[in-house]
Amino acid sequence: SQRVRYLRRNSYNRQQFLHFDSDLGYYVADTEFGEPEAKKWNSDGTADRMKVEVEGFCRYNYEIFEG
Repeated sequence: SQRVRYLRRNSYNRQQFLHFDSDLGYYVADTEFGEPEAKKWNSDGTADRMKVEVEGFCRYNYEIFEG
């Protein structure tokens, strides 16, 4: 199976302030505004749910389209 990378970017007023990178497995703050959310989402299980989405949704659909 091929490697799948999932990026989810969160923006406000056209500026990216936070992103999730499945290669890292956690949220990263891109600005000071995103620091509290990154800390919260990395500790409350949100990052864990994103990792599950990569395996259950992204990889599954990749295999369908490539199969």
